[in-house]
Amino acid sequence: MRNISTYEVERLYRAVADGEPRREVLQLIYDMFSGIHHQLRPPVDEMRLADRCQTGKRTHG
Repeated sequence: MRNISTYEVERLYRAVADGEPRREVLQLIYDMFSGIHHQLRPPVDEMRLADRCQTGKRTHG
């Protein structure tokens, strides 16, 4: 695992605090932790999967 710089941590922290879109936050995390090395899905794929799972939980009322 590579070393993560203070700058990268600050960018992620600020992105969350500023309410950045989830795709941007996921991309920062993916980049920080070398997504492929940790077997993370690319952000777009992860959001698609999350949206599919949320659809199954919704109830009609």
